[in-house]
Amino acid sequence: MAMKTLDTLDYWRFWPVLLLAFFYSANNALITIAIPLYFFRQGVAIEWIGVLTAGQAITYSVSPLLFRKISEKWSRKKSLVIAMAGTLACQSIYFFTLAPPIFLLTRLGEGLAIGLFWPNLQSSISDNTLHDHSKIMSRYNMGWNTGLLAGYSVGAIFLFIIDIVELIFYVAPFLVLLSCAVALFLFQESQKIDLASSQQIREADTSRFQKRTDLQLTAYHIPALMWIWIIVVFAFSKGGISFLYPLKSEIVGFPSFTVYLLTLLSVVMQLIGTSSATYASLKNLKRLPLVCIAVLALALLLFGATTHYYIFLVLFLMAGFSAGLLYGFALKLSVSLNMKEHTSKYSGYLESLIGLTFLISPIICGILAIYGIDFVFFLLAGIMALFLIPYLLAMRKFRAPSDQNPS
Repeated sequence: MAMKTLDTLDYWRFWPVLLLAFFYSANNALITIAIPLYFFRQGVAIEWIGVLTAGQAITYSVSPLLFRKISEKWSRKKSLVIAMAGTLACQSIYFFTLAPPIFLLTRLGEGLAIGLFWPNLQSSISDNTLHDHSKIMSRYNMGWNTGLLAGYSVGAIFLFIIDIVELIFYVAPFLVLLSCAVALFLFQESQKIDLASSQQIREADTSRFQKRTDLQLTAYHIPALMWIWIIVVFAFSKGGISFLYPLKSEIVGFPSFTVYLLTLLSVVMQLIGTSSATYASLKNLKRLPLVCIAVLALALLLFGATTHYYIFLVLFLMAGFSAGLLYGFALKLSVSLNMKEHTSKYSGYLESLIGLTFLISPIICGILAIYGIDFVFFLLAGIMALFLIPYLLAMRKFRAPSDQNPS
């Protein structure tokens, strides 16, 4: 009887979460690259392109925290349906106009709607502590990364055949329509079971849980600042490269489809990085981010120093793998903290901080780009190197279970 109860509580139809992460990531990949390409060709000033690129992040930097208590009261399913319906409503306006002021308003609206999407999608993973979260997080990372791969692939093929960037804005909303259908008809709530409530269940089937390293994550002492710096470095580097490189590509004269192609290859490495981080020991958290930050600083420096396509290719691969490791660690930490405190707030913090950093980076880059795209790359490289200092200070307070219990 106990075993039957355990199987019942442990069961969860997870694949709709993968579909939701896949479809919206593909949509976002198409639009994020298309924004600087399209509006640069329309003659919009670079500083305003920075604002348009950051439009979604302006509201997304606060919406996960703004809607956190609402998400706790509503079901995950209801929150996801409203998020996708709101996003579809905003992107439907693309069919009528892409005028910069209206476009900015749609991106602001989408940022609000998405505040109900990613935090609830991630929190559905941590709701039930009986699940094998290492395995689920690996699949989740695979879902959104393959979505990015699909989006960049479609963009590259599309612009290779028809070099009309405007059409991207008419194709992308159909992916959100698919997400609406998945959230409404296929998504299944995960039964909420916290660590304390599941203790007897785990003891009833010790062999099933004795190798569950994800449950051991809750024994680590993780300084908040250490977690914060990992997120900031990830989003700051990604946001800067995503905004600046399409502009540099247009100035150098590379075909538009190559921007999607290089970003696609970068995401392949990012997928490898996030998957590696999912299964890596948290003890490595004290050292690997240092290497990742140093690699990103070097990559940004070389982005500004070269105009050779194949060097850009290598830099995208380097930056993608390093950023993937950083995001994988950050997601792993947020899920383990949610489990430890039986909450979803850390998913909200994670997404708000990413949104805030993605908001700041393109706006700053757009303003400073009047002094030259290469200058901004050099400046970002210097800032990235400086991030090593606060991370090193925060890292000193990290404690593994063996450190806290020497005996």
